[in-house]
Amino acid sequence: MPRAKIGTGAGAFKALGGLSNSILRAVQDMKFSGPSPIQRRAIPVLLGGQNLLAMARTGSGKTAAFLIPIIEKLASHSRVVGARAIILSPTRDLALQTLKFTKQLSKYTDLISVSVVGGESINSQFDSLATNPDIIVATPGRLLDIIVQGTTNLQRIQAMVFDEADQLFEQGFAPQLTEICHRLPPIQATGSSDQQGVQRVIQIVLCSATLPLQVTNFVKGVLGPRMLNAEVVRLDADTRLSPDLQCHFFICQSELKFAALLLLIEKILSQNEQIMVFTCTKYHVEYIYNLLQCNHISSTYIHGSLDMQAQKKHLADFDSKHCSVMIATDIAARGLDIPLLDSVINFDFPSRPKVFIHRAGRVARAGRKGTAYSLLVMEELPYFVDLCNFIGRNSSLVKPLIINRQDNSNQENNDNIQQSQNNSDFQVGSFPPLMLSMFADNISTVIQENTHQALEMKSLQRSVSNAFHKYRRERPYATSSGVRGAKEMLHRSANVININEGLKSSMIKEQEDNKDEDGLQLDESDDEDEIELDDENDDQKNMINKEGNKSAVNKEQDKEDINNEIFDEKREWGQGVIGIHPIFMDYVTDPKYSQYQQTPQSIAEQSQIISDIHNFRPQ
Repeated sequence: MPRAKIGTGAGAFKALGGLSNSILRAVQDMKFSGPSPIQRRAIPVLLGGQNLLAMARTGSGKTAAFLIPIIEKLASHSRVVGARAIILSPTRDLALQTLKFTKQLSKYTDLISVSVVGGESINSQFDSLATNPDIIVATPGRLLDIIVQGTTNLQRIQAMVFDEADQLFEQGFAPQLTEICHRLPPIQATGSSDQQGVQRVIQIVLCSATLPLQVTNFVKGVLGPRMLNAEVVRLDADTRLSPDLQCHFFICQSELKFAALLLLIEKILSQNEQIMVFTCTKYHVEYIYNLLQCNHISSTYIHGSLDMQAQKKHLADFDSKHCSVMIATDIAARGLDIPLLDSVINFDFPSRPKVFIHRAGRVARAGRKGTAYSLLVMEELPYFVDLCNFIGRNSSLVKPLIINRQDNSNQENNDNIQQSQNNSDFQVGSFPPLMLSMFADNISTVIQENTHQALEMKSLQRSVSNAFHKYRRERPYATSSGVRGAKEMLHRSANVININEGLKSSMIKEQEDNKDEDGLQLDESDDEDEIELDDENDDQKNMINKEGNKSAVNKEQDKEDINNEIFDEKREWGQGVIGIHPIFMDYVTDPKYSQYQQTPQSIAEQSQIISDIHNFRPQ
């Protein structure tokens, strides 16, 4: 039988050295264009038998980086009973996706791989273990249950992987991980030979996007000597975004945020993309889902209160492209890996830069282009500045432009648009005011309809409001530099050209604030319904910035300064201090949109305009 020809992508893996033809053929079938940076660094280390601590952002190719060497090392199925590699994952979904990936990479071998995860029948998993698997992909709790019941043991383990280690500890698996490690063969026995005379040394691989204290203590205290002389590969470690990622930031009034989301989704869907929307509570998830359904946008959702079967169905609907939009909370979305995802939208801007990076890391993976869109209200602008400072990017506001109603080819506008599009800085722009207003009117009309989704939206309105108030109180403060930077951004844009009037306007009082600005935290009324936040804030409670210990008097003074001087949302955004974002300028400068500015539209005409936007193509 002639040897299969190795393609260009697989050839790049072959250049790493030490990989068999069976692995290279599988890599070729999976259409890898070549090894990612983490794979180029990690694969030779693991093939050389060293332990590895790998730090890289989500979507960097960490899974293949440890799977390829493990499959190469195991080579073929062993008739001797006992698993030889265990991969521990923080969530059931991530474990199942890793299992699928394992089977794809080992398709030209006779290795047997199974999953052992919670949420599924333990009896069926006993049956899987009876096949004498070589590789077990597991969640810690269920694996420990299986071990305690005597169905499997770790005496023949050659490789142990802790995948997404930071999430393993965030989800409270420290006791199970410790117990599993204590059940590994004693260190003095790891160099002994098995029945076939093969030397067995347990290779430890720990992959993590971040390195929190819990992980460090685990490595030092539990793994201890097992991790001696481990190679540390730190690449794009949670402070960088993919070079294939585009980021767009939009500001709007808080009461127009749902309208802004709807307008943005319509804009993105005109490009036939799949979108994941992140929001802060499960009530927001359900409200947005019903809003999209009312507007005939196919969508599904994931949050922590869904049972396992519902989550599987919703994920399958999205994965098979039966719907275009997935709405999720951060915690519910952990472990979900959707390879063909095109865009993410941050409906609520993350209060921590690393959360933004984790969300954005779900797109622009493995050489594929992707986009992260973020909605901002003015009180979130300091968090945006914190993000820019964290990843080393400059921040600015899109300059407002004169819209000449008689001559939409205004050269100054075109030059400014081109400059904005070529700018590598992170820029905050606004939405076209008329479009945003029409979408807001549309939502008000839809809610009054007597449909199931409209009734659901009405019933959720109070819960959404109360849940958001609680979320605001419990999220971490922005840093002092973030607040200062937000003020400076707006002061730099204080004297700008008004879009509709073409007049110079001073939108912000020229007043120097010499006080020590602190993070942004707005208090709300305490007489709220008891709201469950889908555990979104469990981590946040432990991360409140120490700067938040300021006196209540100073906080209130800062709050008043911020609201009155800088973050007054009552001004007409897009008509003053912040210009329309470049991705919407094709609409604003197109004659078809321009004619909408001439006179107020009736409700019927506005509805027609909204229905046209999805298919609208600028001339």
